[in-house]
Amino acid sequence: GAIAFQQNEWNDAIRYYREYAKLNPESTKVHQILGTMALQRQDFDTARVEFEQIVTRGIQAAYPLYGLGSSHLGLRRWEEAEQYLQQAIDIQPDFAPAYYQLGRVYWEQGDTENALELVGKALELQPDDPKYLKLQRIIQKALSSE
Repeated sequence: GAIAFQQNEWNDAIRYYREYAKLNPESTKVHQILGTMALQRQDFDTARVEFEQIVTRGIQAAYPLYGLGSSHLGLRRWEEAEQYLQQAIDIQPDFAPAYYQLGRVYWEQGDTENALELVGKALELQPDDPKYLKLQRIIQKALSSE
């Protein structure tokens, strides 16, 4: 599964990891991997299901909460996305991707000021990330034309 995943052989990787999940249903790692692959393919509903497998077990770790929040963002479920992304930040305050995604939630809802603040926080943590810089420029442009 790992080799197929690294080679972007999604169907093979998914098949291998699903087989592993059947043999090891309590493995949170396999659900995290399947959720991550689903996010990368923009299959947000599958990602949501996989990350819920972890979070509903009471495991409070930043990445599964981030994955669940990102899934809800992709599904345009703003309230849920905000809730899970904020929980990820609360658990791991230096997790730049969670700030970026939460900034996107606010941006999608038209809250440019909070979006800019959160993307700025992501950039403080990861100053050279091109997608963070791109969104920051877009928001700044929108604010300057208001």
